[in-house]
Amino acid sequence: MDFDCENSYDIIFDLKSLSKLDEGFEIIYSKEGKGKCDELRDIKDIIISAIGNTNKGKTYILSKIFETKLPFGYSTKGISMKYLQKSFKENNSNKNYIILDTEGSEKGITLSNEDKNEINKLNGIEKIERINKIIIDRKMTEDFIQNFAIDSANFVIAVVGELTFQEQKFINRIKDYCRNKNLYIIHNLKYLKKKEEVENYMKNIIEASLFFNVRKNKMIRLKEGNGLDMNTYFYVEIIKNEYKNEEKYIIHLIMGKEGSEAGNYYNQSTIKFMRDSCHALFQQKKFDLIKQFSKYLCLYLNDYFYLSQIDLLEKNQDNFELITRKNIEIDENNIFKVNFPYDLKLRIIDIDIIGIKYKSKIPSLPYSYYKKDDKFIIQIEYFGKVVGFEIKTKIFNGQYNFTIIVKTVKYTRYLYSKMKEDLFMIFFSVGLNFITIKSNDFEEKNNEKSGILNIIYEIESYDDDYLGDDDNW
Repeated sequence: MDFDCENSYDIIFDLKSLSKLDEGFEIIYSKEGKGKCDELRDIKDIIISAIGNTNKGKTYILSKIFETKLPFGYSTKGISMKYLQKSFKENNSNKNYIILDTEGSEKGITLSNEDKNEINKLNGIEKIERINKIIIDRKMTEDFIQNFAIDSANFVIAVVGELTFQEQKFINRIKDYCRNKNLYIIHNLKYLKKKEEVENYMKNIIEASLFFNVRKNKMIRLKEGNGLDMNTYFYVEIIKNEYKNEEKYIIHLIMGKEGSEAGNYYNQSTIKFMRDSCHALFQQKKFDLIKQFSKYLCLYLNDYFYLSQIDLLEKNQDNFELITRKNIEIDENNIFKVNFPYDLKLRIIDIDIIGIKYKSKIPSLPYSYYKKDDKFIIQIEYFGKVVGFEIKTKIFNGQYNFTIIVKTVKYTRYLYSKMKEDLFMIFFSVGLNFITIKSNDFEEKNNEKSGILNIIYEIESYDDDYLGDDDNW
């Protein structure tokens, strides 16, 4: 598929589904895109990534900052890249930029008629599981696209609209991911027309937010006749790292409705601030989207998929990866495919109520539990070898609350570290009407061959016919 080069990106990775990487996705070039990618892959560039929820104005703001035509007003596909050599009118020297625009997250999920018909034929648990699988795949795909864009960039622009709780969760999550990146958050208040409305919004919403620690800074704004107006504000958020005794600064900027009183007052200053910040960057690197994406897949696919009961001990653990470069192919129709050598399952995204993704700090392992006769059995799947675990139980609100911390070691592919220690944490609750544990003592059966840790408690047996036969659950 070809696009008008002047009005689109040089290359688009139309990634729709992580779970269908084996079926492949299309790489779309503009008319001159293929030639540009071949010609410029060895040029050092400044990488600018734009991320955000759907329909918040990422593409529009990029087009304003870089004075280039981009197809805003449409839904950006997957990962969309454009090469730019730019000398802003405020500066004299040319610099090479790469824009990575991303598909907006939190889009509505739509299905083909074929998928709808298939789901409608299912009932009960099977139907719920199928729907959950679609939802998890969407969230994981959005997560992967945003994380790749952040990982690749020197400079990250996050665009948000009205600060709903959903937007606050999004900002919390990316602040955690962007710890080593320049992060600029643009509050695109395109529904506010009056300057006073924006000022009230920033005072009552942004400055008063439970999740931000911002302070006002005056921005130099050029008036007509080259006079200076010092009344425009941007906001600085201070993030403290208590462990390293460091502080990180995140910039919050404002845009109002284009052409309105608020837009005329704020937008020019915000765009100039962003241009100056982009121009001030000195970090540059060579960037080949296909190679970078392939490398990222090989390195981080473990974060998105897990092997179900595969005997890793029989694998070549000194160099074990879910996939390597040999599993990736691009055919003559520019379809990017991954040939999975194993039966993989998508992990479940573990995001708490305020948007922090614990998986990035202490991830969870796949687990299940069931009751059989006078035993309550917890089964935990793992990689590598379990070298220690701790279990805490407490009764609260008529439930046993379990906290299980599992420590494993596995071989890694890294040159200077052949062994890697991982820590996993599992939380779940079981009602007292289901089990009554005799004591906190348990039996451990670590089945290394199948990669399953069994934790077995003795329980009180009682008549529970209303629950049915456990073997039929």
